[in-house]
Amino acid sequence: MRVHRRLLGVWPFEALEFIGQGADVTPEHLDLVAAPGLEADVVEAFARKICACERVQLVDLRPLSTVSPNLTYLERALAPAGGQVRRVPDSVCPVLMLPDTPEQFLQSRSRNYRKKIREYERRCARDFSLRLRCSLTAAELHRDMAVLIDLHQRRWQGRSRAFESPRYVAFHQQIAELAFERGWVRLFTLEADGTPVASLYCFSYGDRYYFYQAGRDPRFARHRVGLVIMHRVVLEAIKEGARVFDFLGGREEYKYRWAESDVTCVRLQYSNSRAVQTCVMRGSV
Repeated sequence: MRVHRRLLGVWPFEALEFIGQGADVTPEHLDLVAAPGLEADVVEAFARKICACERVQLVDLRPLSTVSPNLTYLERALAPAGGQVRRVPDSVCPVLMLPDTPEQFLQSRSRNYRKKIREYERRCARDFSLRLRCSLTAAELHRDMAVLIDLHQRRWQGRSRAFESPRYVAFHQQIAELAFERGWVRLFTLEADGTPVASLYCFSYGDRYYFYQAGRDPRFARHRVGLVIMHRVVLEAIKEGARVFDFLGGREEYKYRWAESDVTCVRLQYSNSRAVQTCVMRGSV
């Protein structure tokens, strides 16, 4: 977490927020880190520390998943401190619960879904040799990250903030390397006759796959390579034993070709200052 200075008119005050909030990134599922079974103890210690700190007039934690046990513990721990605790909606993450096998997944899809995917894959097979590849070495990861960035920028033509700044690119190059060393990153590349035509950047942790970013070559739009790579990566997640495919924040229509439910995230705010409380209620902080 970090203490961040904000302005209330011309009056500066200190707010505590998660590292990663703001700037170029759009984080989801931020939370306190606690070993299973110790959540209540960790949250209580955190609340005592914060309430005793005169510098911090606002605790502003977002986006907290509503399925996090820490959310209820935080509300209970902060409520007796004398300030105001407020929970407001923040974002929605579409999710797909995964079955045991790819065959079960296909059986669970609509007839139209199965028909369209077969049509897209036949079209690709007719026009070129298609191959899905996952980065297996650090060298491949470095090369494929550059491919992802290029395909994403080609797809959006300056209409996306992702990979827009050198700082954002450098951050993901570093975080992907660290996640790769721990076995958490999944960077998939779809190739047509050896040429990259689509990329999907995911993370795998526990029993969940997290879809973070994607890119595709607009020249292959008629082959629907974006849908083909997503379909194949969902199958890969099932083969790995994942139970949930999380599309992260945003209710974009394409996500609901797969997602069947939502996980909601909230913003939890605590203030011990009357002036800041008033601005929180008005939504101006």
